[in-house]
Amino acid sequence: MKLRWQTIAGLMLLGVAGVTIGLALARSPIEPVRPDNAVGDSACLGCHTQMATFEQTAHR
Repeated sequence: MKLRWQTIAGLMLLGVAGVTIGLALARSPIEPVRPDNAVGDSACLGCHTQMATFEQTAHR
């Protein structure tokens, strides 16, 4: 069975489109910070320890 390059290109295009749509739907929407969705400085500084000096000068 010999596939033509158009068939292969079409299947690749469908695959790329499927992955792109899947990634777009998996993203959570960006929401403004409100009291009910705020995580606090300790959660951010758990991963971003290099920002500790910024947090101390900017937020205090």
